[in-house]
Amino acid sequence: MSEKRIVSLSPHATEIVCALGQQHQLVGVSHDCDFPASVAHIPSCTEAKVTVEKLNASDTHFSDTLIRDSLSMYRVLPGQLDALEPDIVITQVPDEASTIPAEKLEAALQECCTSKPTLISLAPQRLSDVAEDFERIANLLNQTELAEEKLGRIRRRMGAIARDASAMVDKPTVACVEWLNPLMTASKWMPELITMAGGLNIFGEPGRHSAWMSWEDLINEDPDVIIVCPIGNDIDATRSEMEIQINQGDWRDLDAIKEKKTYIIDGKQFCHRPGPRLIESLEIFAEILQPETFYFGHQNRAWEIF
Repeated sequence: MSEKRIVSLSPHATEIVCALGQQHQLVGVSHDCDFPASVAHIPSCTEAKVTVEKLNASDTHFSDTLIRDSLSMYRVLPGQLDALEPDIVITQVPDEASTIPAEKLEAALQECCTSKPTLISLAPQRLSDVAEDFERIANLLNQTELAEEKLGRIRRRMGAIARDASAMVDKPTVACVEWLNPLMTASKWMPELITMAGGLNIFGEPGRHSAWMSWEDLINEDPDVIIVCPIGNDIDATRSEMEIQINQGDWRDLDAIKEKKTYIIDGKQFCHRPGPRLIESLEIFAEILQPETFYFGHQNRAWEIF
């Protein structure tokens, strides 16, 4: 099978391609593709309309943008795509701020790419979908045996955590917050990860899009644990936003705040990338929710106590 010129416009797709040992076939990526570090030299085919730094706790633009979900927060660079002459372009069906609308991308490809690439759109909603995307890309790259080996290893690691966590008697209630202003709860595969890690997820449904969460809901549930992992935010950025929230709202009345059971995860690297590193996201949740049972060394690197 001849090698292909691949452009990946989704960070998790880039991670899958690299995990399959095919980074050399990547000729273009998105500006958000930053793992593994070796992809840094690959040309970017997208740019941000709004930077994460501007989406602070007092900024209403993010809320407005989500409501007007036909507006992408990122744009494709057609000239760059054409110059790279891709055979395949991989993207993600949009429902997050960090994706490229498939219909807009397809139109751009038809207009600007003389190479007429094949468009592969991924749409993971649950952990099973993540595995299917892995296999789909592996089939595309003729790497099915390697994919089976890697997926088997990931499944075994996840299964071991889930088995140990299922035996836990004390399972804390968990609110996983995907955005702070407005409050948004994490859904899709995140409730599955929380359950597998020994927690009782109280907001968000597996396989569903992330949803708004009212302050009254959070107060009324008063969860044992609050996990904050905004999309695109590293730990420092989220900590800064949390400080603003603490000073402006009634967060201090929540037991999880008073008892130091509020945790910040690096949402730029973990949780929101449905690729090979979801095993690390599960390990992070396990360390947070069942610290007497699990330790993987992620604390103070991928997550911190707030």
